Parts: sequence; C-alpha cells; structure tokens
Amino acid sequence: MFCKVKFLPLGQSVGIIGYGHTEISDDPRFRVVTQDAFIRDMMSVDGRRSLFGSEPPWSTEDIEAAAEKWVAQTKIRERIFFSGSVVELAVIAARKCLAQAGVRPDQLDVIIGGTNTGPGYPSLADHIKLGLGQPSRAMAYDVAEACSVGPLAVFDGWDWIRSSVCRRALVVCAEDATLLTGYDDWRGSNLFGAGAYAFLLGQTEREAFVFFDGQSLPFDGQIDKIVKTASGFRQDGNAVHKFVGRVVVEALVGAVEAAGIKPSDIDHLVPHQPSGPTLDLLEAKLRKRWPEFRGRVHRHVETTGNTSGASTGQLISAGVKSGVIKQGELVVAFAFGAGLSFVAYGFTV
Repeated sequence: MFCKVKFLPLGQSVGIIGYGHTEISDDPRFRVVTQDAFIRDMMSVDGRRSLFGSEPPWSTEDIEAAAEKWVAQTKIRERIFFSGSVVELAVIAARKCLAQAGVRPDQLDVIIGGTNTGPGYPSLADHIKLGLGQPSRAMAYDVAEACSVGPLAVFDGWDWIRSSVCRRALVVCAEDATLLTGYDDWRGSNLFGAGAYAFLLGQTEREAFVFFDGQSLPFDGQIDKIVKTASGFRQDGNAVHKFVGRVVVEALVGAVEAAGIKPSDIDHLVPHQPSGPTLDLLEAKLRKRWPEFRGRVHRHVETTGNTSGASTGQLISAGVKSGVIKQGELVVAFAFGAGLSFVAYGFTV
C-alpha cells in the first residue's frame, strides 16, 4: 500500500491539531528504573539464576557487571515503568492532547486506540472514552499490528477526516511494553518501557499529510520472528535487526522517493525505537543512501526503553511541545514489527 495524498481524489484537508504524551512528571506512578535496579529489585529469582548462571547470593559487583553488559548490548541505560494500567496511560495522554487543543470530549467523532498490551475487549478506545468522562456519540475501536500500530492508527484517523465522515479523530497509542516479557526472561525484559501518545486529527484549510505507506512481509518464515505467547511475546532479535538493515531502509527510501520528497527537505526523521544498535544501523544506512539529508533523527530509547507502538508519537509530541519540531517543518515517521510489517507517513507540522 502506498498513497501520495495530492494524487488522491479531492477530499477534506487534514492536520494534527493537538498533541499529548506521557512524561515522568505526569503522575507518581511513573518511575525511572536503571538496568542494575531492574536486576536487583524487579527480576525474579529464577530470572537472576538464568542471567548469572549460578545460585544466590549475587554480589553488587555481579549485578553491576550484568547491567553494564546489557547497556553495551542495547544502549538502554534506564527505562520508564508505570504501576497503573495501560488504560490509565492512555487517558493521561488523551486528556493532555484535548487540553492542548482546547477540545472537549463531547466534540470528538471517533476515538482510535492503538495497542499491543491493552485490555483487549472492550477496546482500549472504549476505556479511553469512559475515562474522559463526558458522554458523546464518538465511535471507539482499536487497531493492532505490533510496533507498526503507531503510524497505522494515524492513518486510520486521517482516513476518517479525509472522507468527511468526521471532523475530529482522537488517536491514542498506549503501551506498557514491560508486560511483553516476563521478568524470568532476561533476554527480552531488558528492553521495554511504558508510555503513550495522543494526536487529535481535524479538518484544516490545507492538507498537512504528504504520504502514507505500509506493507506486510510474513513470508519465508518471517511471521515467526515476533510471536505473541501466553506470558508476553518472543522475538528473534538478530533477525529483526537484519530486517531493519535489509528491508526497512529500502522501504523508507522507496516511499520518500515515490512521494516526491527530497531527503534534503526532511527536517525530522522519527523511527520506531527498538534498541540503540538497531537505530545506529538504521541511521548509518539511511545517511549513506541520503548524503544530502541534514535533518534530525529523533531517539529516546536510551532513557525510556522500547515503548512499542507508542514510540514515534511520543517523540513527535515531545518535539512539538519542546519547540524542537517547529511549525512548517516536514516530519517523516515510520515503524516496523509484527510479521514483519512497515508503516510510514509524512506530514507538515
């Protein structure tokens, strides 16, 4: 799937008119956990037995050495944990977004939840609507596609507005990705964090979105590289890393070219945040393909962990709030995951 927006039949122009994301300062239930604190205070005894290959007790030196190895392997120094629910994460971001936009909950037409760790049924979006506390006629539903769900949910919101069926669509992606692996599985549990973002999409005078692209590649055994399990999920991290270097880079280069965008015109590139080494590989290959690219590549995985579907929206919302992303600048966001998929979009702030 690829669409260049200006080549579509005439439709209602769409823009992002509100932003919100979770931050440590939002609520005392958020906390920053270093890798050594996770090993010492949060991992199960069985998990530590597996990690150290020995029986307790384990010394402070043992724990610090293991944490240093994790940081070297993932570049993740610390992660965000949240003691509440995924629904509560989502509602925090949704409320901030609506407050920033000056829009009431009863003025929404549709609420789209994006999540891999949410409540299931009833949907995250239904719970968000309830949590906003103001009855409305807004339709509420979820989408899911592993880490690709962030951009995919934005596309759904855009489509509702573009068709003129709706005036305002609230898109909220929330993930407690720390739930994706049990704390016995130290090979995966050292990656993940919790977070959420919300975008309010609405009718605008000029179209902000330039393109959307998406593809799924479950063939040749790739569907087995990321698999949901009873206790979370399992992934072949090395295979996913290679997929990014081999497939994701080419998919993004092709989408940008098809959209008629010059790499030199991209102000902000916002990739999903799987791990530090994978981001390093991605950026190095893209800069080699695009020597003229001078934009900023956004990342926060080192201090938040991998927040799955929420990562790209968190970075965009934080960039807009801080003024790093300015009005009129071109942003290209993309994510990848599931078995295995790629979704990207470009828009002007």
